[in-house]
Amino acid sequence: MAATLAEQQTHSKEVEYDIREWVSLMKRYMGVEELDRKLLIKLIDKIIVGQKVIENGEEKQNVTIIYNLVGQVD
Repeated sequence: MAATLAEQQTHSKEVEYDIREWVSLMKRYMGVEELDRKLLIKLIDKIIVGQKVIENGEEKQNVTIIYNLVGQVD
Protein backbone atom coordinates (compact mmCIF):
# COMPACT_ATOMS: atom_id res chain seq x y z
CA MET A 1 0.00 0.00 0.00
CA ALA A 2 2.82 2.42 0.85
CA ALA A 3 4.45 1.71 -2.52
CA THR A 4 1.19 2.51 -4.31
CA LEU A 5 0.84 5.78 -2.42
CA ALA A 6 4.43 6.69 -3.21
CA GLU A 7 3.83 5.96 -6.91
CA GLN A 8 0.68 8.10 -6.88
CA GLN A 9 2.53 10.93 -5.20
CA THR A 10 5.35 10.72 -7.76
CA HIS A 11 2.83 10.68 -10.60
CA SER A 12 0.99 13.69 -9.13
CA LYS A 13 4.24 15.63 -8.90
CA GLU A 14 5.05 14.79 -12.53
CA VAL A 15 1.60 15.91 -13.66
CA GLU A 16 1.92 19.14 -11.67
CA TYR A 17 5.34 19.79 -13.24
CA ASP A 18 3.96 19.16 -16.74
CA ILE A 19 1.06 21.54 -16.15
CA ARG A 20 3.39 24.27 -14.89
CA GLU A 21 5.65 23.78 -17.93
CA TRP A 22 2.66 23.94 -20.28
CA VAL A 23 1.33 27.12 -18.67
CA SER A 24 4.79 28.65 -18.96
CA LEU A 25 4.94 27.76 -22.67
CA MET A 26 1.46 29.15 -23.28
CA LYS A 27 2.37 32.44 -21.58
CA ARG A 28 5.60 32.68 -23.56
CA TYR A 29 3.89 32.15 -26.93
CA MET A 30 0.49 33.74 -26.25
CA GLY A 31 1.06 36.67 -28.62
CA VAL A 32 2.59 34.67 -31.45
CA GLU A 33 1.16 35.65 -34.83
CA GLU A 34 2.38 32.69 -36.87
CA LEU A 35 2.73 29.04 -35.95
CA ASP A 36 5.90 27.71 -37.54
CA ARG A 37 7.13 24.10 -37.58
CA LYS A 38 9.48 24.55 -34.60
CA LEU A 39 6.75 26.01 -32.38
CA LEU A 40 4.20 23.45 -33.55
CA ILE A 41 6.50 20.59 -32.55
CA LYS A 42 7.19 22.21 -29.18
CA LEU A 43 3.53 22.76 -28.27
CA ILE A 44 1.45 20.08 -30.01
CA ASP A 45 1.61 16.30 -29.86
CA LYS A 46 -1.03 15.64 -32.51
CA ILE A 47 -4.07 17.06 -34.26
CA ILE A 48 -7.07 14.82 -34.91
CA VAL A 49 -9.35 15.94 -37.74
CA GLY A 50 -12.79 14.34 -37.71
CA GLN A 51 -14.95 13.38 -40.62
CA LYS A 52 -16.77 16.17 -42.39
CA VAL A 53 -20.53 16.15 -41.77
CA ILE A 54 -23.36 18.31 -43.01
CA GLU A 55 -25.71 19.73 -40.36
CA ASN A 56 -28.53 22.07 -41.31
CA GLY A 57 -26.93 22.60 -44.71
CA GLU A 58 -23.54 23.55 -43.21
CA GLU A 59 -20.35 21.55 -43.41
CA LYS A 60 -18.85 20.87 -39.99
CA GLN A 61 -15.71 19.10 -38.94
CA ASN A 62 -14.35 18.46 -35.45
CA VAL A 63 -10.70 19.23 -34.83
CA THR A 64 -9.07 18.01 -31.61
CA ILE A 65 -5.66 19.29 -30.55
CA ILE A 66 -3.59 17.10 -28.24
CA TYR A 67 -0.92 19.24 -26.60
CA ASN A 68 2.45 18.10 -25.35
CA LEU A 69 2.65 17.84 -21.56
CA VAL A 70 -1.11 18.08 -20.83
CA GLY A 71 -3.03 16.28 -23.55
CA GLN A 72 -6.43 17.53 -24.68
CA VAL A 73 -7.66 20.79 -23.18
CA ASP A 74 -11.40 21.47 -23.27
